[in-house]
Amino acid sequence: MLGAQVFSVPISQEDRRNHLMETKERLSEMRQVFLEGEEHRKRLALNGWTKWRRWFAQLTAMQAVHRALDGFSRGYGKQFYVGEVWCSREAVDSVRQALAVGSAGPPACTPPSAW
Repeated sequence: MLGAQVFSVPISQEDRRNHLMETKERLSEMRQVFLEGEEHRKRLALNGWTKWRRWFAQLTAMQAVHRALDGFSRGYGKQFYVGEVWCSREAVDSVRQALAVGSAGPPACTPPSAW
């Protein structure tokens, strides 16, 4: 709540000057408090926005994984496009061999990647 304060005007010039300096000092302190509050709010908003973007990316990734795993558990595994790999011509045989080994056994339980 804002309020007003009434000051009596001193008669002597020295008292008026001192009173003016005290008032200016109070105003500058109040401005500093307002500026610090504004900076604090900006830091909080920026921190929240940064965290929100990261959380949103994590949630989107988890949703994609959940949907893919849900499709596999319902037997739609052969209908899902899981990924695409770019590799050199020399590595194609080793990639095919790794895919054959991986698809021959039971599904591996892999821990989620570190965020």
